[in-house]
Amino acid sequence: VQVVNPITVDMSQEIREQSALGLGALKDTKAIHLLMSSFIDEDNVVVQRAIINALGSIGDISCLPFLSYIITTARDQSLVYECSRALSKYKDDRIIQPLLEIMKGPYIYSAKAVASEALKNVGWPEGIGY
Repeated sequence: VQVVNPITVDMSQEIREQSALGLGALKDTKAIHLLMSSFIDEDNVVVQRAIINALGSIGDISCLPFLSYIITTARDQSLVYECSRALSKYKDDRIIQPLLEIMKGPYIYSAKAVASEALKNVGWPEGIGY
């Protein structure tokens, strides 16, 4: 039996976006690989943001390397913002390094603001100025 990936099937942007968000709402770690591979194949930034959101909703720390990769390679600032939001859902010290990358990098204010709050939530003293 072949599984059809609803995110990468030639469907409308809205269907792909809602499919990604639906997978995130399930909070099932089995969806992580599917979401990551869909992100790589996806050209639409709206759908990519939904995929990042879904990875954050699942909340599994195994997503951290992939989210870090997106931060360092994203051509669209809104993807970095979504990575900040996704990482802010983790309560794990391992998110400190990618959040510091956002804080020190040439990213939009809103991404830095979310990253600063997330740093405070994991005990980083006073977040970091932005």
